[in-house]
Amino acid sequence: MDMRHGVGCVNNCPFCVVPILEPEYRDFIPLKERIEYTSKVFGEQRNLLLLDNNVFASAQFEKIIDDIKTCGFGRNDKYVRPNQLKITVRQLKRGWNDRAYLRRIVRLLGEYKDWVEKHESEERFNYLYSLMSNNGLLHDYTATKTGALNVCKEIAKDYDAWHKRRTHPIVRIVDFNQGLDARLATPERMQKLSEIAIRPLRIAFDNWGYRKHYVRAIKLGAENGIVFSSNYLLYNFKDTPEDLYNRLLINIDLCDALGVNIYSFPMKYHPITNPDYFSNRDYIGEHWNRKFIRAIQSVLNSTHGKIGRCRTFFFKAFGRDLKEFKDLLYMPEAFIIRRWDAEICGLKAEWLKARKAMSAKECEVAYNIVEKNVFEEDAIRKQSARVAAFLSYYLIHEEDIPEALDKVKAAYIAEFEASCSSKVSDVCQELLDQC
Repeated sequence: MDMRHGVGCVNNCPFCVVPILEPEYRDFIPLKERIEYTSKVFGEQRNLLLLDNNVFASAQFEKIIDDIKTCGFGRNDKYVRPNQLKITVRQLKRGWNDRAYLRRIVRLLGEYKDWVEKHESEERFNYLYSLMSNNGLLHDYTATKTGALNVCKEIAKDYDAWHKRRTHPIVRIVDFNQGLDARLATPERMQKLSEIAIRPLRIAFDNWGYRKHYVRAIKLGAENGIVFSSNYLLYNFKDTPEDLYNRLLINIDLCDALGVNIYSFPMKYHPITNPDYFSNRDYIGEHWNRKFIRAIQSVLNSTHGKIGRCRTFFFKAFGRDLKEFKDLLYMPEAFIIRRWDAEICGLKAEWLKARKAMSAKECEVAYNIVEKNVFEEDAIRKQSARVAAFLSYYLIHEEDIPEALDKVKAAYIAEFEASCSSKVSDVCQELLDQC
């Protein structure tokens, strides 16, 4: 269920729209009555999603955590799934969206019928099937409210017993979905936060200048048993591509150094308050260009926008160092998407050789074209021979890259993994030592 404990934010970050949407900061909104109402009407909910923008900033932070615990979302509290058929019947009697609740009853009864067919007697199955068929509950389009209420009343006790046999307590989750401010994290606040079923701990890492605060917050979380984290990494604002790489690497290092799990979500800056960019997403930050943006998106498309803790995946996706990362930014898009195949068949090596063959001036000309991320065959032909040879690789499509044999690819991947350092970077280790 989605709730709020506070509105607005004490910060005035230039990239954030919250001060415009919620200019007044309120540090506490009671939760208990709303949760009790939701549970009464819709049944007990497993998870609690809180849309507070900056809960660490609240002067009533401890009260917020205690309120959450009182509502049954403490660290060790468990959730038992309620009888959904019973809840649905209650809603149907109230006349709340009859069409939707009728569909749900048909689905729930269908699941029950299928189970009875597999696990109970033929006589019991035939009885249930006939009861549903006679009341038009085998399909959505024949279901009626009267028929649904009749059948549910008839099988209520049996269904409830079946539901209880299949239900067992499971952990709950509390998610401050808008994230917490790492600069406001203290040992006391993090210890208090650990009293609820927080998962994941969401902390923004919006620029490299926050690195000490960020590392300290993740470390404090780990010390208090909060080992699942998720963070937002703003890019295309005032940061450089190198800043983004270093922030991503910090997260990989922290996973290994602290034994935690961090999912990173790079988020492209888009000035939605600027009328020139409101209806499109063409904005390019001062240190970025269209090709760099596309390169990052090409990587993220294969991971659904998130990056996990796997060190070898990160090194392959973004490079083992800043030099490889910069190569990635300029690499043809098809080579990024089909990385292993492009390397095994030699295309990447050919592309690098063509780049090396250019003079410094030719390389500057070629890179200016690449950064615009527009590649037209006629325009490429008009360039000098070595520039045209280099740019020709950007005309290659994914389907043009031959697929390597599984055995060859497996051996190549194993060789790459062996070349990846498992050592936590000096920068991360230094930050951890300072915390």
